[in-house]
Amino acid sequence: MRDAVSEEGRILSIFEKEGVIKLKPGIDKVTARISDIVENPEKTAVHPER
Repeated sequence: MRDAVSEEGRILSIFEKEGVIKLKPGIDKVTARISDIVENPEKTAVHPER
């Protein structure tokens, strides 16, 4: 995942839409952060690119 805060919410929204993760209920998808992930059933590694 690219290390751009502006991209993080968009990417997490795509992951949620595809069923890879679930975000906290009511979270603004545009400003979502990795810490807002509440479910990651496949244990997909989600971290900023370094």
